[in-house]
Amino acid sequence: MGRPEEAGAVGSEEAPPPPYTEGKGNEAASSSRPTSAVSARTMPPPPPPATTPYRQFPAAFNLYHQKSKSGRSLVYTLGEHDSDPIYTLTIHSGVSGNPSLVLHNGPDPAAPALASADKEPGEETFANKITGKASIITLPALPNFGRPTTEEPLETHVTISGAGYAFSLEWTRERFEWRHSRGSEVKALDKLNSGWKLVRIHSEADGVGGNRRARDQGASSDGKELVAVFAEVSGWSTSKVVKFKFLGSGATGEMGTRWSVMAVMTALRIWDMQNGLSESAAATAAGHQQHARSSSKSSAAAAPTTGAPGGAATGGSEKFT
Repeated sequence: MGRPEEAGAVGSEEAPPPPYTEGKGNEAASSSRPTSAVSARTMPPPPPPATTPYRQFPAAFNLYHQKSKSGRSLVYTLGEHDSDPIYTLTIHSGVSGNPSLVLHNGPDPAAPALASADKEPGEETFANKITGKASIITLPALPNFGRPTTEEPLETHVTISGAGYAFSLEWTRERFEWRHSRGSEVKALDKLNSGWKLVRIHSEADGVGGNRRARDQGASSDGKELVAVFAEVSGWSTSKVVKFKFLGSGATGEMGTRWSVMAVMTALRIWDMQNGLSESAAATAAGHQQHARSSSKSSAAAAPTTGAPGGAATGGSEKFT
């Protein structure tokens, strides 16, 4: 059991993932994605415990918007306070060659990539026409796994109560699901906003489920344990945009560092899809490219060219000095 104030502390049976290099990891990961159909008996034994090479997520933290120096990507930092960032998130356009979201292992966009999220290629389905395509979350592989990275899907589906997003991790393949919520756990983050709760599907909460007024704190309507929540920030904050909090066993660290990275990365991907941020980055990048092409054409049209009889300028009637 870890300390509640440090969610995602390394469990006794899990070695934390090393950071991977942005850009190279995705190429190596194209054939590395394990599937839920693979039996746990065919997997190598869990690696021995090791010390974590990066700072742990606090039990509760915020996402802060930062100014981008390049203007071609959106930059955010994660931490308890804007002045003390732990990780950096960059959001890219599809034409940049980078995944839509990259979580950097440090308080600077130049830090190595720790995890990423991107659209899963493939045909549109009824569900993802409404909720967006399923996403692929790329994580550093477990030590001694023989691969630099591993990919896990964030699946989208539509139920009578709305959209849901589900994921699992290797070894146990325990399933978790993000559900839209207006419950008290979300209201504790932001009273004026709805948000999302992460449900541990194969669990039973300590309290009683049921409708919102009847159920206990930390329980879903179907009596499952809530292990995390996040919500966008309402009000007039100029930089704070999202609040995130681990709950229950998600806050004790018993599920390990990889799970906490996956929980945070899937939350950020849902937030991105709900707000169209990577699509906005794509539009910005397209604008930069169009501006560059227009500037190039204007320069070519304005520049005098030689080669006409008598040395007269062609393509322009004026000389620039």
